[in-house]
Amino acid sequence: MRTRSETGRVLGTPGGSLSNPDWLGASARGAARVGQAGEVRTAAVLDEFARGGSVTVLHDLMTPSKKYKANIDHVVVSGSTVYPIDSKVWKPGRYWTWGGRTRRGWERFTPAEKKTMVVITQALEAYLAARGVNAVVAEPLLFVWPSSKHSSLRTGLLTVPGARVVPGPRVQGTVSKLFGNRLRGGGQAADERVVDALVPLLNRPGPSVFG
Repeated sequence: MRTRSETGRVLGTPGGSLSNPDWLGASARGAARVGQAGEVRTAAVLDEFARGGSVTVLHDLMTPSKKYKANIDHVVVSGSTVYPIDSKVWKPGRYWTWGGRTRRGWERFTPAEKKTMVVITQALEAYLAARGVNAVVAEPLLFVWPSSKHSSLRTGLLTVPGARVVPGPRVQGTVSKLFGNRLRGGGQAADERVVDALVPLLNRPGPSVFG
């Protein structure tokens, strides 16, 4: 029985849940499209590592929790380790946290204070354990892309509960450090038992296999 993927794979559709936000109001539709653009940017980086290596990347999953409704933007499976990844698009500026409160400049920025990634980690751990899957859920990553190319987005003093923050310019390097050189078969081969357990959480399955 094959327990390790032989080649990198991509499953799901990045930003798939945000593809048809017509039922939302005009303001919410605009935010959904911006959010989808961020997920697509992250996917472009992650998919290259699946293409050149043997990790499995899954996009747009449901959080396995009855109490908490949220999507997991991306998951990378390398060996039996699961890396949850969230993608955000924020306005340029300096983001900083002090005493549990976050600001952009001097303006309060409450989205960064949410404990979404903490809940996602706990939900994934419980979900995999309940299915008898031996896996480790790594510290989630929060990839933050600037909404404009003309100004910088600084996150050196930013703290987000349960996640490591990575600004857009450092995403490529961070992924490379985690999964190795994509041109040299980077990343450990994904444990298929872990992948199989995660597949039912996909909102829009759409497998791609790279040979």
